[in-house]
Amino acid sequence: MTGPEPRPPTPPPPCPQPDTAALHRQLETIEDDLGFDLDRWQRDARRIEAAAHATGDEALALRARLIQADVRHRRGDSAAAAPVLWTVNRWATEHRHPHLTARSHRLLALLLRSIGDNAGFLEHAVRCVETLPEDATARQRAYPLMMLGDATRGGADPAPSRARFHQAEQIAAAHHDHQLRVMILNNLASAELDSGALDHAATAAARMRTVAAAAGINLDSHSPYLDTIANVHLAAGNYTKAATAARHAITTYGADGWEQADALADLLLTLARAQRHLGDHDDAQRSLDRCRDLCLRRGLGWAHARQLYEQSELHAARGHWQAAWENLKAHHLADRDLMSGHREAQARTRQVLFETAEARADAERFREQARRDPLTGLRNRRYTDEELPHLVRQHPDNLTAALVDLDHFKQINDTLSHQIGDRVLVTVAAILTTAVAADTDGFAARVGGEEFLLVLRDHSPGRATDTLDNLRQAVAHYYWPPLTGTLPVTVSIGAATCRRHSAAQLLAAADTHLYTAKNRGRNQTCLDGAPVPAR
Repeated sequence: MTGPEPRPPTPPPPCPQPDTAALHRQLETIEDDLGFDLDRWQRDARRIEAAAHATGDEALALRARLIQADVRHRRGDSAAAAPVLWTVNRWATEHRHPHLTARSHRLLALLLRSIGDNAGFLEHAVRCVETLPEDATARQRAYPLMMLGDATRGGADPAPSRARFHQAEQIAAAHHDHQLRVMILNNLASAELDSGALDHAATAAARMRTVAAAAGINLDSHSPYLDTIANVHLAAGNYTKAATAARHAITTYGADGWEQADALADLLLTLARAQRHLGDHDDAQRSLDRCRDLCLRRGLGWAHARQLYEQSELHAARGHWQAAWENLKAHHLADRDLMSGHREAQARTRQVLFETAEARADAERFREQARRDPLTGLRNRRYTDEELPHLVRQHPDNLTAALVDLDHFKQINDTLSHQIGDRVLVTVAAILTTAVAADTDGFAARVGGEEFLLVLRDHSPGRATDTLDNLRQAVAHYYWPPLTGTLPVTVSIGAATCRRHSAAQLLAAADTHLYTAKNRGRNQTCLDGAPVPAR
């Protein structure tokens, strides 16, 4: 007897197609997240990228790749993040995808800031604002403005930076985004501290506390905000309040789970500084010991260098001068090693950036960077060697080259610190930039440690003399005490007019006249061998 025929197997149900609109919304949530859940970001972004490839949605996949690159950068691997950011930025520009274009510019800005390229940081922050799509969220519009505030902070005029922060805060307030508003006010307070505007810093910090309290935001869970508040108190001389704020943050937040590796170390240093000013030297030493152990355990090199410096300050406060000197030497050695390592990391990241920047505009930007001094933003020796011969050939009759050298600069570095020395160099560079601003083909360059070059084209010898000696006087009469205390800052200037010399001969003549100015007692200007009388 024959049994029933077997039934054909039931086919499996079709795999549901991913909801790409939902995936885009998930990515937008991560992109606008102000937290630090990097593991979740990376996990979700990988999942979404795989789903995007299955549907052939290239823009969705690239959005997910940007998030993964952001995670790599935040974890310190800028070299791995750089090619992804450049690739996505190029694709977004070519395909006219406004969201990806703006987002990639934003992440490129943050990456370039992390390697010390402030010009690149500002450039991409501006490009992010310019390319924002019309349907950008409030956070997508406010965050780049906050970046612009950060990019322009610390300048001689705090108004532009302050205006960008206020614009960002207005957007956040209009959309009742209290979390973002607190972040903006924190960065504003920090920027005001950098500018020395203590009253503005205190106002921003007070507003941050008010906004947080009204919105039920617990600042105790955000160590950077607490450290800003403590540092505002510290700058104002309210050492008891600073110590109380830092101690409260450390106690409340505990020893683990800090959203940034060096957050606890920063707070311990702030607490130690406040305790030192209060005369609580034993407590300050305990804070520094804890900070040192934390730095060594977690490999926090920059925080450890600052800990060594604060340790030297504490030894000096106790009158232990030999110990203070030893710690200061250890600080400078650690700082030097860190700077060397940082420069190597910068070089690796810049190399990756250059290799992946195939577009002509990108290549030109890197060419420009290679011809700028990273500290002062002036042109450098490489630019001078390329540009000066052209100017000598084009303008053989009305070109002046002046070498400007800081007098006794080694004394500033040795007595105060290399950090103060760098700030002096930056200030002198700004004065030089002002001197050459009206000259179409002229330029200012940093050609050595404390030696600058000023090239003037549209100047007769008489006008060049006035310009150079006005420059000398501007440096000498600048209000230096906040930086150098009682140490004066002056320059000696040696200048030569072209008279159909080659570029090498022109510089050699200027160098000879510089030695003449120095031998006459420094703080002198010498043009074509003739000393300029002091006015």
